[in-house]
Amino acid sequence: MPERYFKQVALDEIPLNRDGSARLDLFVHLPTANNYVMYIANGDDSAPARLENLRKQTRVPVALYILSAEPPPPPAPVAAAEEAEEAGEAPQASPSEPSSPEIKVIPGDVPAPLAGEFLDGASREKLTYLYRELGSLQEPDAGVMIKKIESMADEILNAAAPEVKDLREYMLKGMNNLAASDDTSAITSLAILFALGNGFDSKTSHKDLAYAVLLMDLGLTDFSQEQIEMFYATPEKLPREVLREIKFHPSKSHLLAQEKLKGVSEVTLQLILNHHELFNGKGYPRGVRSDSLFPLVRVLALAVDVFEILRRHRLLGTATTIPEILTGLLEESVEAHLRRHSRKAVTMTLAMFNPPAAN
Repeated sequence: MPERYFKQVALDEIPLNRDGSARLDLFVHLPTANNYVMYIANGDDSAPARLENLRKQTRVPVALYILSAEPPPPPAPVAAAEEAEEAGEAPQASPSEPSSPEIKVIPGDVPAPLAGEFLDGASREKLTYLYRELGSLQEPDAGVMIKKIESMADEILNAAAPEVKDLREYMLKGMNNLAASDDTSAITSLAILFALGNGFDSKTSHKDLAYAVLLMDLGLTDFSQEQIEMFYATPEKLPREVLREIKFHPSKSHLLAQEKLKGVSEVTLQLILNHHELFNGKGYPRGVRSDSLFPLVRVLALAVDVFEILRRHRLLGTATTIPEILTGLLEESVEAHLRRHSRKAVTMTLAMFNPPAAN
């Protein structure tokens, strides 16, 4: 496989066609995956809207890269910096040129376009901090945090479901790279795609889903990453008390959001509380049948279940696809009232991945 080199490009330096689409393939760097993935393809008609979104996104700027024929230059000599340090002087940096991330050499093929911008490591760390601080905040301090959470939710929503001609097709392209994104962005993308398949195409529904996904795991901050991954892969190995507390997290998240985030809609609160409830009544925390809840809850619960199955396969090193998971969830050999999810919801979602053949 040939090596690929990348260099960062400024937004105002991207060559554009007359219709505003990019003349070159544009990539984003995923630090946690140590990989570059395509963000905007050459000639993509969604480019103008997506580039405009990036221009407006100043709080957490997204760097774009293009393919380069040349390898990255070697690091600059450090002699001058060392001399300044010995003299007790602070190194000088140009105020007009912010530091760029290191350009990596990545062998092999570049994946297909992503579903949208993803939270970087710094944003995930900030989100975790916000979660942990939320429970102890008092008014008026909570107001500042609420605005930060709302801003983050809006960014995720704009990334997951931008203004494009064919949102369904756009999001389907991003499903191939779901594993490279953070959990919040991945579940939001799944939830909005599944919502489209089940007739929820309004921005209001998508916003409720984005806010719910961002807040629904507030109650998990007391658990280690190792415990969370064990819960996904081999829950039977967790101590019974830890397992019980993890399954209580939707109630805890709902309570925190209800008490601290006064502007959250009732729909979002119900999504938070019920995102692990199942059609057969064997979900948690309350064990209610999801057919007694409103339909958007069933869509989110299906998206969360599919994501957890994907994650379990990844942790166990086994392969699967979203259509394969959905087909399995149809559970043809199981009586209807014992299925994990409504047959109608699963069938309509699966149809998104298997469109009818043209006549």
